[in-house]
Amino acid sequence: MRATHLLIAIVVAAVLVGLGGCGRQAVRAAEKEFRAALAAKSDYAEAHNGLGAALSLQGKITEARTCYERALALKPCAAPV
Repeated sequence: MRATHLLIAIVVAAVLVGLGGCGRQAVRAAEKEFRAALAAKSDYAEAHNGLGAALSLQGKITEARTCYERALALKPCAAPV
C-alpha cells in the first residue's frame, strides 16, 4: 500500500470511528480499514490508536487496550482518542 493510500485509509477509518454513534456497521468498517493500514505498516502508532478506538466502541476492551499499549510503545507521546 503506497503512503498516499495508507493516509487515505487512516482518514476514512478515523471518520468512520467518529460516526460510531451512527451504527455498528460504520465502526466495523473503521476496524477493517485500520487493520488494513496495519497490515501495510505494522509500526504505525496512529493506526493502532484508531483501531483501539474502533474496538472500544464495540466493547472489545481487552483488545482495544492492547492496541493502545502498542501505540504508546511505538510513539510515547501518542494518547488514546
